[in-house]
Amino acid sequence: GGRQPRWNTSLRLTLPLLGGLNAHLSIAGSTVDVALEADSAPVEGRLREAAPVLAAALARSGLSLGEMRVTRGER
Repeated sequence: GGRQPRWNTSLRLTLPLLGGLNAHLSIAGSTVDVALEADSAPVEGRLREAAPVLAAALARSGLSLGEMRVTRGER
């Protein structure tokens, strides 16, 4: 069998409680890889803490969280 097609997208979000972040999603089949880049250290920590919540939400939708990376941007 061949490789599954991969869908990629990037979003810039400004959230009321978290501030700014960049989100990069890559989806192949039912696996979602997520890379988040936070604008500040406190937001980076909160995003890391939320990883299990994201994984559970994806699982309820029939998807699985593959790789999740959280970094802090240079802003």
